[in-house]
Amino acid sequence: MKDEIQLGLLNKISKIIDELKAEYDIFEDVNKEKILNEISKISSLNFNNISDEELVKRIKSILAIEAMSGILKDLSKEQIEIFNEDIK
Repeated sequence: MKDEIQLGLLNKISKIIDELKAEYDIFEDVNKEKILNEISKISSLNFNNISDEELVKRIKSILAIEAMSGILKDLSKEQIEIFNEDIK
């Protein structure tokens, strides 16, 4: 029963990721399978108590972090220093 609930939730999250990737170009290179794999490792996948709107918001935040880390890995040391100074 728990596996069915978890699978249903992961399918729902997968659809949300697809929708967000279609809506926002910045998420284009985010690896959906990696995110789903990491989320599936969470033993307490109980998102039943949150609204769909809140779930989308949380998934969007995860995608934003992934996108940002992908952008930052391509920067040179000098570019990272400039970035760090700009966000202080």
